Amino acid sequence: MPRFASVVLEIPVDRQFDYLIPREIEGAVAPGVRVYVPFRSRRMGAYVASVSEGAPHPGAQPILSVRDARPVIAPPVMRLAEWIARRMGSPGFLMGMTVFVTAWIAFNVVGIFGWQWDPYPFILLNLAFSTQASYSAPLILLAQNRQEDRDRLSLNEDRRVAAQSRADMDFLAREIAALLAVDSAAFAAPWRATATDLAGLLVMSSHAAVAEVEGQAMGYAVSDVRGEIGVLARLAVHPTAQGQGLGRQLLTDALRSCRRSGATSVSLNTNAGNPASQRLYSQHGFRLLGKRTPVMTLRLSPAR
Repeated sequence: MPRFASVVLEIPVDRQFDYLIPREIEGAVAPGVRVYVPFRSRRMGAYVASVSEGAPHPGAQPILSVRDARPVIAPPVMRLAEWIARRMGSPGFLMGMTVFVTAWIAFNVVGIFGWQWDPYPFILLNLAFSTQASYSAPLILLAQNRQEDRDRLSLNEDRRVAAQSRADMDFLAREIAALLAVDSAAFAAPWRATATDLAGLLVMSSHAAVAEVEGQAMGYAVSDVRGEIGVLARLAVHPTAQGQGLGRQLLTDALRSCRRSGATSVSLNTNAGNPASQRLYSQHGFRLLGKRTPVMTLRLSPAR
């Protein structure tokens, strides 16, 4: 990924400019280093305020050369600039400055033990204000550059997380579609799960496994554990893949997951008209409880 530097030109401007860092001088460009950059058909000196990865605005030009072997503005100065940028202009700063100026003028008008170190027109005070103003502007600009760099990095991270979330959602949608095809083929109409049902199972359950044959989903199992009770919420194998041991592998994996989660027993429900599933569960030690759950359906006439 290309790298670029935000620089402060050695002329009185109130903004920073972005320049590409050529590969041959990447190791020498760092915050606080002086460089030469092209600016309006001229070769201009500048201070590097920050270095970032990514692409700057279109048309950004490369840095011409590096003037210093090491930074001439030390990191403590950068931190001082940030502190000044945060404090200057705040209510506390303005109030403190007002108290200081009022006290300075009052003491020099009245005098302390007859001593007036800066009598009217307060030349020393004006000189202090001029010095403060001359240093404040570049220090604040340096701090703003560093803050913009952090904002840019934060924005890049937000974009990366958003892209990853989008990729995860696309993957989940493809998985649900594949599992829905297996479920629709494995169960009769009243017992088929919807896409919403499958999504809820995958999100709310503690364990899910998918069996693939030649890269295509052919079975899945979903289990969950609440306290010491495990539940096999769903197990389905595509009819074309039945008899290959996929159901046995999925069931073994689900029971292993329940055992690791601290379950002491596992329950499930199955269709009484499905002898293959009952045989599979019996082989793994499941026993019928003798309970039957009534299922009732009602066909609705079209709405008028």
